[in-house]
Amino acid sequence: MQAWWWSGEDLWTFAHLIKIPGLMGEALILWALWRFADPKASAAYAWLPAAILVSGFHGNTDGLYAALVLVAVIAFDRQRYYFAGLLLTAALNVKLIPLVLLPLVFIGSPNWKALLRLTAGLAIGAAPFVVPALSAGHAMYRNMVLYNSTTDNWGFLVILNHCAAIPVLGKLAAATRDAYLVAGRYVVLAAVTGVALLSKFRSRRPSRRRWERPYSSC
Repeated sequence: MQAWWWSGEDLWTFAHLIKIPGLMGEALILWALWRFADPKASAAYAWLPAAILVSGFHGNTDGLYAALVLVAVIAFDRQRYYFAGLLLTAALNVKLIPLVLLPLVFIGSPNWKALLRLTAGLAIGAAPFVVPALSAGHAMYRNMVLYNSTTDNWGFLVILNHCAAIPVLGKLAAATRDAYLVAGRYVVLAAVTGVALLSKFRSRRPSRRRWERPYSSC
């Protein structure tokens, strides 16, 4: 709405202004990769066709929430848990897709103090959802939580759509595609939770070298 107002209702100007949030996200990703990974990683990302098409051409805001998630992960890894929670909930204010990552940070918190600091950061960013939820909670749930993608060719649906066109696999692929459209989000959430639990379990297992060290010194 702000971009349309700034453009003076000129469609050409609006088409440029609406891309600014996504491009800002891409700039943040490039900086984070340059600063915390490697300049080569930043240069490689700059040439990714998906990033160029999503943010530079289509004008989607996926690059912005992805950038906030990336910086949140870096902050979490550096034990800046409050800042990580703040960045993650900022990503949720762009799109709700990062909700599937919450099990990673909650299960991956090393102690209660870190978890409380993370939750405090998340709570601040959750405040903008409270007032609208009180007046239009059902509509928010229907339009935000129950919202689903179409059956276009992206992600796992590429395989299922092509398989549905094969006579031998058509019925099975079509049924699998319909089921995945309904339950796909829960499959992804379960997978993320499983990875988080596995990582937590593996981190608690004693290292064999720790037990072998006293015997190796005898």
